[in-house]
Amino acid sequence: MPDPWEEVPLFEHEPTQPAKRRRRVSRARSDLDQVREFGAWTLDKLEVLRIYLVNYPRVAGGGTFLDLFAGEGTVRVADELRPGSALVALDSGAFRQLHLFELDQVCLSRLRGAVGRHRHGDRATIHPGDSNREVVSLLSSGAVPVDRPCFAFIDPNSTEIAWSTIETLAAYKPFVPGTKQCKIELWVLFNLEQAIRRLWPADRARHQLPPAATTLDRIMGDRDVWLPDWQDGRSPMSLLWRYCARLEDLGYQYVIPQEVNDPQTGRRQYWMVHASDHDAAHGFMRYAKRNSLASVRNTQLPGFGDL
Repeated sequence: MPDPWEEVPLFEHEPTQPAKRRRRVSRARSDLDQVREFGAWTLDKLEVLRIYLVNYPRVAGGGTFLDLFAGEGTVRVADELRPGSALVALDSGAFRQLHLFELDQVCLSRLRGAVGRHRHGDRATIHPGDSNREVVSLLSSGAVPVDRPCFAFIDPNSTEIAWSTIETLAAYKPFVPGTKQCKIELWVLFNLEQAIRRLWPADRARHQLPPAATTLDRIMGDRDVWLPDWQDGRSPMSLLWRYCARLEDLGYQYVIPQEVNDPQTGRRQYWMVHASDHDAAHGFMRYAKRNSLASVRNTQLPGFGDL
């Protein structure tokens, strides 16, 4: 009997041009709904994740999924309740084990309920607390097999993810050239537009250092990483490229930042950075972005710029 988790080569896909159409997005009726309210770009991001993970066994599969900011398990987009990242990963059936992290107590309670009702809920372990601490404890326990694939979805609300956590994840599974052993694959939200840009005042004459210098230290890992860009008067976009370069320095073979835009206004919201060692992973992520809403309409995914 063939191994359902056996890795098979990824097929090639012809590049296509992104469509220019945008869809109208309605607002949720109330801020007091029992689930978080998100803009339509979140639905796009989660649809990319869904397609990527549904096909994940073609790349790797059978390993571990880490969701460092799992939330409630569901999100509401344009008045419609949809599975959040944790349920998307459970639905895919691609992982033998899932570790879900959540700090907020209200979200934690709802996450437990959503996971408990899922047919694959017994594969998931929920970790209350700050994922920056809890994921280090998890990896230290040896609960994540080093000889199986591991995918980490890192989607903070703002600037909660610390660079030290990224370093810990990257160091856990070394990349072994010529084998199937790769580092923990990362898909990280870099919240440049909605958070980090606000930490980078335009009026440099009034500030020897940005007021939120310690936050930048935590995000970027070291003051020496970002301070030269501040002193040289560079834009906060330089921080994104520094961040990607640091991921490459951690040993990742492929580090690709992708902007995510609001499909209604076209305004950039944030960046998702994909870091992997798998030869096929980057192409497969591109495929997922191109085809993420094909089941709904025959168009490219709005909000993901040039793919």
